[in-house]
Amino acid sequence: MLITASSALNIDSASGDLSRRADRYNLIGLSFREYLNFELGLQLPRLILQNLINKSATVESELRNEIAIQKYFKRYLSKGYFPFYKEAGSRYHDRIANIINQVIEVDLPPIFSIDYNTVRQVKRLLSLISRMAPFTPNISKLSRDLGIPRNSLLVYIDYLDSVGLINILKSNKKSDSALTKPDKIYLENTNISYALSIDAVNTGTLRETFMRNALSVHHHCTTPIAGDLMVDDQYVFEIGGPNKNFHQIADMPNAYLVKDIFTPGGQGVIPMWLFGFLY
Repeated sequence: MLITASSALNIDSASGDLSRRADRYNLIGLSFREYLNFELGLQLPRLILQNLINKSATVESELRNEIAIQKYFKRYLSKGYFPFYKEAGSRYHDRIANIINQVIEVDLPPIFSIDYNTVRQVKRLLSLISRMAPFTPNISKLSRDLGIPRNSLLVYIDYLDSVGLINILKSNKKSDSALTKPDKIYLENTNISYALSIDAVNTGTLRETFMRNALSVHHHCTTPIAGDLMVDDQYVFEIGGPNKNFHQIADMPNAYLVKDIFTPGGQGVIPMWLFGFLY
């Protein structure tokens, strides 16, 4: 028997015996590697972060010679995270939007004991986040703009993070409490950006969203002193386009530039798409 449920439902703490009788799997979307395997019938292996960093030029060259990476990576960012992209066709983004509505309207109320008015406020919050993410939230301003009390707003952000619609980023110095303001808020994956966006999706938004998503599966991401992401309290990554330089992370140890490029990056520079092979 298979049972599906929201990622916010904590089976282990449930009152019944299900946690001891069932195997639980947290099913996330396809990585870029899994997308290529699914799309092209390949068996590309997963990369370990340390190997990706130390041998990125060699790995990049081998993969790029086999596959039209640029073409498939751009497709993946728009339509490739959820495996139903093939069957959904041109209705793919509409289907994602419908799933998001169901998560908020059907999954959230029984799990968090919230009413219709709260559901409506959470939907407004997600709509606003989708237009701004990734961004550093001004909680006081968001509270005023949405007409939601500050603490309620922070709890709603935690709800959206719990059900896998957004990713938040905090420094190591901050508590994991829902009432602690996140340093940055992202949509959970780039396909959601396309599903919720009215206008064209910003390239910078896609870059940061992809990196936060790709690294969050097997690694701990926090806010660095400089740069965009601190990973496992060890590596710092600055994310950008082909013209991005080391200026912001010049004095940081174990700091790397992650560029939206499809050629070997050079010393300390890693092509962004390689991070899609981390799971």
